[in-house]
Amino acid sequence: MRTWFITGGTPGGFGLVYAEAALAQGDQVAVTVRRPSELREWAAPFGERVLVLQLDVTDADQVRAAVTTAEERFGGIDVLVNSAGRGWYGSIEGAPDETIRRTFDLNLFAVVDVIRAVLPGMRARGDGWIVNMSSVAGLVGAKGFGYYAAAKFAIEGLSETLRQEVAPFGVRVLAVEPGAFRTSAFSYFRDEPVTETVDAYVPMVETVKAAFVDADGKQAGDPVRGVQAVISAMNAPVPPHRIVLGNSGYDVVVAMHENALAELRANEKLSRSADFEDRRTDMNDITLPQAVDTFVEATNAHDVNALAAVFSAGATVRDDGRVWAGEAEIREWIQGHLINPKIVLTPTSFADDRLVASGDGDFPGGPLSFSFVFGIKDDQVTDLAIAPL
Repeated sequence: MRTWFITGGTPGGFGLVYAEAALAQGDQVAVTVRRPSELREWAAPFGERVLVLQLDVTDADQVRAAVTTAEERFGGIDVLVNSAGRGWYGSIEGAPDETIRRTFDLNLFAVVDVIRAVLPGMRARGDGWIVNMSSVAGLVGAKGFGYYAAAKFAIEGLSETLRQEVAPFGVRVLAVEPGAFRTSAFSYFRDEPVTETVDAYVPMVETVKAAFVDADGKQAGDPVRGVQAVISAMNAPVPPHRIVLGNSGYDVVVAMHENALAELRANEKLSRSADFEDRRTDMNDITLPQAVDTFVEATNAHDVNALAAVFSAGATVRDDGRVWAGEAEIREWIQGHLINPKIVLTPTSFADDRLVASGDGDFPGGPLSFSFVFGIKDDQVTDLAIAPL
């Protein structure tokens, strides 16, 4: 039985959907909300498996007290879901100062406070999950919603760095990017006045508000299905670093990444020209040992037999925390890690038997950079260790 600590438990939001999913699989839940009376009737049937905590997540003292209470009640927190958050419309130039600060206090700094309160217990136990509810707006800017997007972009960067820092302690981090989901989020906009301080942007902001109000209750995203997708991602053999939820959100994010990658590659010469003369790298000038060159070519050709032939008898591969040894296991690794995901490697550097390459393919979150450290003898690979960068 795992213990979940979930912020943003207001009825109609993602938080309560996470709580119900955790309870349905036999876990116990501490769920936070500003007004506990809203959850009294909901919590009653679950008895001691539910702890409802009053919490304003923008109050760091309250956050620490709530986490301590949950740990004392359940003995520790296994899964943290940072679900509290919302946005306010306004232009970058003309949004009121108070709105800007409130947006970051709730959507970024509160998340930081909760993470910092929960992490000591997770590190001590050597295990844990942190699920940060970001947004498609954290990957693709949203006109008239710029400060919410900026806060969610910050959550993306926070999650990326946090993942690297806590992985050695057995703690995993997942960023979740929902598109438009049928929660209560859009309902808040109906009665909120437009407080834009620059007249030139008022028509744009009013249009943004009207779009949200019109879409309320019509969003394509199903929160229950969305949460189940997140739990499936957490339980995957190789959990993704992030997951986009919803068809429209997925399409927007894929298009953004494809356009960004095309622009990046179109300006590669300019990018590479910025180093000191003696530090410039031309990918065409990278000289690879024969075994490494064959490994890259066979990987990009998705040729199982050619890849298998690169490895010597008794070779080992270390990847994803596991060791594959001998021809049969290495063929299994090739099939599951290089062929089925259709990996394509682009070398960026090679030195001291260590290849750094960008890898793209049919896996979430790509392209990613990987380090390949080769042991080579007689033009064959005797040992290969792979790690993401």
